[in-house]
Amino acid sequence: MSAKEASLHPLVACARGAETLRVWSVIVTIFGDAVAPRGGEISGPALAELTAPLGIGGGALRVALHRLVRDGWLERRREGRPSRYALSARGLAEFAPAAARIYAAGPAGEENLTLWLAEPGLAAPRRAELEREMAGRGAVALGPGLWLEQGANEAVSAELFGFHGAAGTPPGWLRARLAPEELIAAYRALGDDLEALGRRLERARPEGALAAALRVLVVHRWRRCLLRHPDLPVRFFPEDWPGEAVRAQFRALHRRLSVAADPWLDALIGPALQPLRLSK
Repeated sequence: MSAKEASLHPLVACARGAETLRVWSVIVTIFGDAVAPRGGEISGPALAELTAPLGIGGGALRVALHRLVRDGWLERRREGRPSRYALSARGLAEFAPAAARIYAAGPAGEENLTLWLAEPGLAAPRRAELEREMAGRGAVALGPGLWLEQGANEAVSAELFGFHGAAGTPPGWLRARLAPEELIAAYRALGDDLEALGRRLERARPEGALAAALRVLVVHRWRRCLLRHPDLPVRFFPEDWPGEAVRAQFRALHRRLSVAADPWLDALIGPALQPLRLSK
């Protein structure tokens, strides 16, 4: 454990668990959960104030912001001395569908599925490119050149052939492919940490910056699990699937922490113009 990790507030350490935080990824979570509803723009100093309770130092923050601007996720502009940052068009396009899943009351209820098939014998480099593109859309690979995706989306390439409609009973091998053991273990670890945090919050009432930091971690870790698998009805997952129990924990903690976090964020960034609401 580093000295910085040892100095974390006990509630932050509890919410973080054994998770290794990638600063650039945490910033993406912050923009989605806290910045986008408040006009979509934040100053560098305000972002530093928000990330300090997470143990993120100024140097690590600057490196992560530089990377996100370089890679086209954020845009930077000067207003006086401090820089201001906002999601780019690419960032906004990625944020909208992810946010719909993160704050949804449950998984997709309508079985609106597409099975994509690539040309057999497609050259390995091109197939690898398609695999990356399909994974980026949340599709799950069922085999070489074969993907299952939620929704009736356009093909990423004319090389793909799609079959759209409802599915029959998912066989055991498909459920195992959609929810590998490492994903189930990640959900269970998150569930244990959220349960522990919930117990601590029965005795402690974090305010302002601490409540905002805790909410960032809760959203970040939920997002990290949720976006590792496609948005499919529960029947596509194993019988011991922990995802929906963890969803209930996430929603309860998000509501609890928002009571103190939202007024502090309004003062730091600006009032929420389009508050993110947990769907019913």
